[in-house]
Amino acid sequence: MEAAVSGQSSLLLLALAGCTAPGDTAHSAPGPGTGGCLLSFYSAEYDPRCQSALDAACCPEEKACGVDSDCYALVRCIDACPAPRQDACVNACGDGTPNPPGLAHLTGVSECGKSTKYQPPTGVSCAWP
Repeated sequence: MEAAVSGQSSLLLLALAGCTAPGDTAHSAPGPGTGGCLLSFYSAEYDPRCQSALDAACCPEEKACGVDSDCYALVRCIDACPAPRQDACVNACGDGTPNPPGLAHLTGVSECGKSTKYQPPTGVSCAWP
């Protein structure tokens, strides 16, 4: 997962491998989950294994983002951008500021997604956004 901030290359170019919170499905709207990880990053356009892999590796980071209303709002805004998501839409989610509220927790999810504990599903693209 990679995070860049508006004013640099883009606000949040996050390449996450996916996962869903227990009780959620990857085909539900992104946002707070009803299960243990509190946040669902992947909508119906993604393979359900994307959210499952992220949950398995990064649940604590997802929880931190899910309880931060600013981080949650960033995720919702980015997911509302039409696919394929363009930098202009993604950057607008941070109101053009280099460090929008919620970015720290979202970066935590991003860093986890780049760590060795995260294993993306084989043969599936889980790039987010």
